[in-house]
Amino acid sequence: MNIKNKKIIVFGCQQIAVDCIDNIVKKGGQIAAIVTYELPMDKVYGYASVYDIAKKYKIPIYEPEKINKQFIAQVKRIKPDLILSIYYRKILPKTLIEIPKLGCVNIHPSLLPYYRGPIPTVWALLNGESKIGVTIHYIDEGIDTGPIIDQKELIIKDSYTGFDLNNKIMREGYKLLMKNLKAILDNKVKARKQDKNVGSYYGKFNNAARLINWYKSSKDVYNQVRLFTKPYMGALASVLDKDLIIWQARLVKKNSHPIVASPGKILKVNKDGSFLVSTTNGCLKIIKYEIIKRDHNKNYYIKKGARLC
Repeated sequence: MNIKNKKIIVFGCQQIAVDCIDNIVKKGGQIAAIVTYELPMDKVYGYASVYDIAKKYKIPIYEPEKINKQFIAQVKRIKPDLILSIYYRKILPKTLIEIPKLGCVNIHPSLLPYYRGPIPTVWALLNGESKIGVTIHYIDEGIDTGPIIDQKELIIKDSYTGFDLNNKIMREGYKLLMKNLKAILDNKVKARKQDKNVGSYYGKFNNAARLINWYKSSKDVYNQVRLFTKPYMGALASVLDKDLIIWQARLVKKNSHPIVASPGKILKVNKDGSFLVSTTNGCLKIIKYEIIKRDHNKNYYIKKGARLC
């Protein structure tokens, strides 16, 4: 890959940005600057630091509070040929994306035009999707609406947690960008416009998305639990005025437990502490959970017949 003569600015966060920067530099690419917005949780998740990779390769790094006129003027002075947006946590304004002559390219973790927006892997799991993907596309004034360069479809395995899926998509996004980078820098990409008549958009979610609704199907609740399990914050429920964080659940085959009850009722408590709880179409086995103790001098127990809400 001969990319030495093109000047790149990377707007990036998380492990995928670190991997892309590392590969581009090793291939002889010229990264003129890195722009990031790191969060404390990035370290909790075990992601390498964008700051560390910038320091390793002596690349100037910026973390602007806002992409304002002053910062855009600074980017203009660098005169980048290409801007890469790699899981960057802010929207790039029109005045910025117009600067590089080769445009701005983004990695988006879905099969555009579906699941536009900031956290598509979260919504894909909550919606029970069996597949997702990753897209490399040019940035325009819309949100994830620019011409598509390349895509790859991925199966969402039932065993994937939200963290697993995010990491899998990051890895595939990294590989897809590296596959297409030379063509992008050589301006030989045949991008296709997105169909404006199809697609979907999902925005951010708040803490309420962690609250389990037992009137949903067993599969919906299972997806919610696996989405938010460790290292994320866990799915939430309550029983007998006690709060529960549910970390792991298992689908129970239909007809394997004949008891019929209204959703949220604890049907059975096993010796190992796991228990069965009814949903709108069956029941679910709760395997790992944590009782949030309001009074640390008391012992709290899960009881058959109690109702989760």
